[in-house]
Amino acid sequence: MEKWLESVYSDGSRQFVSNPEPSLGEEVTVWIRLYEDAPVRHVFVRSIPNGAEELYEAAKRKTAHGFAYYAASFRMREARMQYQFYLACDDVIYYYNQKEITTYIPDHTYDFVLLADYRQPAWVKSAVFYQIFPERFCSGDEKLDVKDGEYEVDGHPVIHMKSWEEEPLPYSKGYCLDFFGGDLEGVKQKLPYLKELGVTAVYLNPIFEAPSIHKYDCIDYFHVDPHFGGDKALAELSEALHQNDMKLILDISINHTGTAHKWFNKDCLYFDQSVGAYHNPDSEERSYYFFEKNSNVYKGWAGKEELPTLNYTSQ
Repeated sequence: MEKWLESVYSDGSRQFVSNPEPSLGEEVTVWIRLYEDAPVRHVFVRSIPNGAEELYEAAKRKTAHGFAYYAASFRMREARMQYQFYLACDDVIYYYNQKEITTYIPDHTYDFVLLADYRQPAWVKSAVFYQIFPERFCSGDEKLDVKDGEYEVDGHPVIHMKSWEEEPLPYSKGYCLDFFGGDLEGVKQKLPYLKELGVTAVYLNPIFEAPSIHKYDCIDYFHVDPHFGGDKALAELSEALHQNDMKLILDISINHTGTAHKWFNKDCLYFDQSVGAYHNPDSEERSYYFFEKNSNVYKGWAGKEELPTLNYTSQ
């Protein structure tokens, strides 16, 4: 691609949006930056209010330090407005969204997005976050550790790594079942360290019950994984964080479950074969997922069979 395309940039901050937190009906101006000598004849902002495409031509508003800044305005007619940019040159049109620049119209997956009447919690803007992958952070109670061969997933037994000095296993050997023993008690024990760093908010990767190290393959959204210390450990960690004036955010992935979830129950690890969608085509849970007709072929998140996608058109 042309070298000048490396200069193309916009985002959702106040540097490129007149008001990142607009009200419904408010007029918003969005900006895009590119090299001043870029061979662009016209710049457009494309949006789709009420499902109909609208193009707003952007005007060059200023130049500075070798860059040109173009701006266009539109009104917030819906609670969620998405937009992308068109850069029209003499012989080609480039399309720019949050992910990439293409020579074809991209779908709306990576559009820039503005939300009307959304009020961001004030504390977030000044918070210092620390993201924790609980299984790989700190072991506070060795009695909670997964034991070698304690259970299997897709025929692969879980592995208890003998030392935190060991290298994590590649997926082809560990299958995301190589446990070091991190838990929520370990996080709580490290709060003085986090506070010394200046951390004011902790973001935890998934902690709900699941067989893998990453816990995105959830089997129970209502209970903390027992190897992390269970529900009691979360309550104690939350209390300790708040006593230290620190916030807590939990990661939860609810566009898919794990195959061992009660609703799906592929390998019958925790539930009888009479339970769940995989072995029971007439079950209510069958509509919770995307199965091909008269088949056990199903849609997995990002194509991963171990993460069957939930069907939110199902009542």
